[in-house]
Amino acid sequence: MLLVFFLSWFITGLFLIPINCYIIYRAKDSTAETIFLDIKGIVARPRNNKVFYNYYGSTNVIYGKVQIMDDIYDGNKIKNYQLKMVIHKALFRSFIIDHWEIVKRT
Repeated sequence: MLLVFFLSWFITGLFLIPINCYIIYRAKDSTAETIFLDIKGIVARPRNNKVFYNYYGSTNVIYGKVQIMDDIYDGNKIKNYQLKMVIHKALFRSFIIDHWEIVKRT
């Protein structure tokens, strides 16, 4: 039974590879767009840094570290900041992130 599960998981992964490549291809050809998103939460630890943000009604996570994360995390000032991302849109609601930063709300 376990073998059937892993075999079906592997075959599904093989079918998704061309779809993922096409999504990446479409995103690279699109123009860059800057979006500002609400920050839902921040985890700033030595080896585990995450920024939770809301995109089209679902909460997503981006892994990375910028210096301001420590200040926001310690002072609980999330409401004063937003996530600025430069993205390339692909199919549906998918995108590739060119770069991101945390900025003060204007």
